[in-house]
Amino acid sequence: MNPMKLCRGADVIGIVTEPAQEGPQMTAFLELTPAAASHKELIDYIMSENKGDQDPPESLNLWEDWFIEDEHGVKQGIFAPAIYPGAKFISWRWRPALKS
Repeated sequence: MNPMKLCRGADVIGIVTEPAQEGPQMTAFLELTPAAASHKELIDYIMSENKGDQDPPESLNLWEDWFIEDEHGVKQGIFAPAIYPGAKFISWRWRPALKS
């Protein structure tokens, strides 16, 4: 499978390769792009191992605007991903498609 783009809003913050499905969870390798720098506080929060049971600060808008774009330009929404320390690995779940 060709690389896919991890996007948040208008920014491509990472390139996702070698995706695999494990039940409802997708996992893949991740390479952050320079645009990830503008989401540094958010990415640092996601990678933090010390979050505990605390809710994320509302200012991070953690749950909004995440999607994966495939090589054909097809975009599919995802829930906020888990980006593991070192930012080399990611896991996510697809959002259900909206019905019109």
